[in-house]
Amino acid sequence: MAHGDGTFAIPDGEHMEAFAFDLVDRPNEMHKQAQRMVDSANDYNLRKLDTGLDGFKLCSDYCYNSGPFLSPQMFSEFITPYLAQIIKNIRDNGGYAIKHTDGNIMPILDQLVSCEPHALHSIDPMANVDIKEVKRLTTGKIALAGNVNCALMQTGSEAEVLESCEYCMTHAKPGGGYIYCTSNVPFKGLPPERYQLVLDYWRKHRDY
Repeated sequence: MAHGDGTFAIPDGEHMEAFAFDLVDRPNEMHKQAQRMVDSANDYNLRKLDTGLDGFKLCSDYCYNSGPFLSPQMFSEFITPYLAQIIKNIRDNGGYAIKHTDGNIMPILDQLVSCEPHALHSIDPMANVDIKEVKRLTTGKIALAGNVNCALMQTGSEAEVLESCEYCMTHAKPGGGYIYCTSNVPFKGLPPERYQLVLDYWRKHRDY
């Protein structure tokens, strides 16, 4: 797989203010920019699929721990229709699309699901996103990936890591449609034994 997103993401601090003003003062220009980004992503993704790639991780981050960087209304205008185009292009050409965003996705969960990715990652526990509730809301519509708390592998106890693993398996695995994995990448410098705990738990409990 490869990165294949082309939607607006949380800007860095240097560009956040200008981006916010542009959305309000220059909406038509921002829509044109969003479409150019989509067209570029679609062209890139098609070329990658032609080389034999299976699909894409769409890694534009939309949310802080407190919620999305745009209001749900603005998200529906400036993000959702463009994300839907990218995912449709991938699907129509035989690829898989996994949409990734950290943070509290709950205010925009319905919009993310409406774009029809094959799966949604990271179901971020550090933003208090409960995979049990997300599973209830999305069963039969989308697969889920993640929610094993990657921060605990560095800052938590072994018991806390295993508790996170168990919670995910208990509430996301039933009925299928769950990819067991961490909520983000294991951090550089964490004890490798902690990640081994996550893998060992999977080996013991992966079978249906």
